[in-house]
Amino acid sequence: MNHKGNTGFTTYLVAGVSVGALCAIALMSLYGDLSAPTPPSPEQFVESQPTAALPVPGAVEVAPPAQAAAPLPTETLSAAPVVAVTPSSDAASAVVPPAPPPVVADNGASSRDELLRMLEDWRKAWANRDVEAYFSFYAADYAGNTDSPAAWQASRRRVIDQAGLIDISFGEATIEMDGKERATLTFPMNYRSKRFEDEGVKQLQLVRDQGKWRITREQFTAN
Repeated sequence: MNHKGNTGFTTYLVAGVSVGALCAIALMSLYGDLSAPTPPSPEQFVESQPTAALPVPGAVEVAPPAQAAAPLPTETLSAAPVVAVTPSSDAASAVVPPAPPPVVADNGASSRDELLRMLEDWRKAWANRDVEAYFSFYAADYAGNTDSPAAWQASRRRVIDQAGLIDISFGEATIEMDGKERATLTFPMNYRSKRFEDEGVKQLQLVRDQGKWRITREQFTAN
């Protein structure tokens, strides 16, 4: 067998395959360069960008939802003292209508009314022979024509008890005031009982004692 001939053939075969492979690689590289897309021009690049949406006339633009504000921290307020507000000079200078004058009681008229009521109550106590009520209209030291208040009261009690039915009437009284605490009453009097009758003018002098008018002197003048 010829080994030299086989070796040369093999060498040629390997070389051919290598050359073929190199050619294939070169063709593939060339083909790849030819098939690669051509980069776009600047004008084509601008046109290929997405167009921004333009506002439509008359359309209402909706604002994006506002972000919820974080709640403010709460603060406990302490009660502040009330401060008196001083009126301004304008308010102070405003014309204020004068207050009506206070109503002053007529002490004279009031005293006269009290004296007339006292006179009528005294007459009723005497006519009803209510001795204790009758004595209450006199001053504590009243003694009349006797030596002491006790003696006068004993004398009057005896006369009133023995009088029986008593009829007393007074005419219109004249009142004379001596200040606010003293007064004199003068009036006609007609007295009748089963034992005695009299008619004349009675005069009482009174003084105000602890808010009540009391008799300090008594005088009768017969007609």
